[in-house]
Amino acid sequence: RAGELRPFATCQADLRVLGGPDKAVYAYPSEHLAPWSAELGELGDHAPFGENLSTSGVTEQQVSVGDRWRWDDAILQVCQPRWPCFKLALHRRRADIQQLFRQSGRVGWYLRVLHPGAVSTGSDISVSERDAAGLTVADAHRAMGDRRLEDRTLVEALAAHDRLADEWRLPLVERLARR
Repeated sequence: RAGELRPFATCQADLRVLGGPDKAVYAYPSEHLAPWSAELGELGDHAPFGENLSTSGVTEQQVSVGDRWRWDDAILQVCQPRWPCFKLALHRRRADIQQLFRQSGRVGWYLRVLHPGAVSTGSDISVSERDAAGLTVADAHRAMGDRRLEDRTLVEALAAHDRLADEWRLPLVERLARR
């Protein structure tokens, strides 16, 4: 169903570099799996990009930084896109996967936990509150890649957005201060 969010798998492979307040849950749209499969070949059955949660019906263009999601008893908040580290290259056995992710914009997003709670695979997830700023994950991804400040207004809006994780927001603030 359009706009439906469905959990697929939950796990974190390496707690030394994953997790933390702004990387508690990594969500990835199932809509991206077919294009990746065509480009990369067989992806495998579960969590081909290390995602904790696979969604259906929403992509980076519809999900906004600051959106709140309810998953059973838990409340989550979208806080940043993902730019994968070298571990995805090792997992996928592709040295170019990080670059391909960034170029494609099919990056997924991280959520922070605002209210912990018991959750179960297969239960529905709903958007309980849309962020008023309406700055999407795709916008944040585009702003981070905008090294020349070609869309300064977008970079300024995201740099000022207090729900964007500091890992993403502070580099934008610094970039604006230099120019």
